[in-house]
Amino acid sequence: MSFKLVAQVMDIKVGSPLRKIILIKLADQANDEGVCWPSYESIAKTCEISKRSVITHIQKLEKQGFLRIEKRYNKDAGKNFSNKYHLTLSKGSANDSPLEGGANAALVQMSVEGSEGDSLGSEGAAPEPINEPVNEPINKEVGAKKDKSAFDALSYPVPSFVDKENWNDFVEMRKRIKKPLTETACKRLVNKIIKLDEDGFDVNDSLDYSITGDYQTVFERKRKTITQGNTHASNQSANNKPRRETTEEYKQRMQREFNQEFGIEVQPGSHTDCYS
Repeated sequence: MSFKLVAQVMDIKVGSPLRKIILIKLADQANDEGVCWPSYESIAKTCEISKRSVITHIQKLEKQGFLRIEKRYNKDAGKNFSNKYHLTLSKGSANDSPLEGGANAALVQMSVEGSEGDSLGSEGAAPEPINEPVNEPINKEVGAKKDKSAFDALSYPVPSFVDKENWNDFVEMRKRIKKPLTETACKRLVNKIIKLDEDGFDVNDSLDYSITGDYQTVFERKRKTITQGNTHASNQSANNKPRRETTEEYKQRMQREFNQEFGIEVQPGSHTDCYS
């Protein structure tokens, strides 16, 4: 064991951690002349690597100049003995490997040639830019979709015989069950409410029933009740209340609003129905 060689190996760079461990192993077993002959198996066991890795790294150490390998063959026995290694640490260099140094040299040469313009042509001019048409992304959307979130069902016009609070509660219930009313749904619902009213059903009772049960539409529930009593008192009470809008009047009012909103001019004799 040569402490001098081990200390010397500690201060040099070989370019690989495994390679340095192998070199330390060889220095540890070398005599003062720097000669040793451990087997590949012994080195692999000490360094905890494979035999193939040991062979590869020792060959690289020889190429770097850190050691010289002496093959030993016994002619009488007809077999090989372990190699004898002569450590030449002072002659070695981490950049002297043909594999590493050669690659670095090639990169340096390419850099020099590029800077002188040899690899870019005799004039060293940069290549001209290629002007190609830019393909604009194709908008596959046929038309802009209507923003449903902007519609407010609370402001949708309903017949006067529908209690506004009932309508608002129904709209809020639909929002609560994650089924908000769209403009189309409001139109269909109002048509159904009108039909129930024409058939003699109490539409406000139907709305109350749907709100309580979280139903998405209205149903035929209770018939309208006619209060019997003093005819004069009833007439007087009726005269004090605003006249109730009939279903037909509601349809006519909605038709006028529809025509005004969309700028439809109704010609004499023609018929445009917003409920169709």
